[in-house]
Amino acid sequence: MPDGLSLVDQVYFQGLAHLYARFHLKVIDRATGSREKGQMSYQYDLSKRSQEFESDLAKWHADLRKSIEGALSRYRKERTLEAADALADVLEGKLQ
Repeated sequence: MPDGLSLVDQVYFQGLAHLYARFHLKVIDRATGSREKGQMSYQYDLSKRSQEFESDLAKWHADLRKSIEGALSRYRKERTLEAADALADVLEGKLQ
C-alpha cells in the first residue's frame, strides 16, 4: 500500500485490491465487479467528502478560537473602544 494515505483512502485502496483479485481469480464476473466498484466508489466519495468537511470545520473552529483569544487578550491589555469593537466584531463572526 502506498505511504501517506488517509484511513479512508487506505480502505478504498484495500477494497479495490480485493475486488480486482476476486475478478482475476474468476470469482466474480465483470458486471458484478463493475456494480461493486460503483458502490464502493460512491461510499468512498461520501466518506472522503465527510472527512474533508470535518477537517475544514475543525480548521474554521480553531481559527475562530484563535481570533477570539487574540481580540480578548488585546482588550484586556488596552481597554479602548477600538479594542472593544474588534472583540465585538470577532464575536459576531467577522474574523480578523
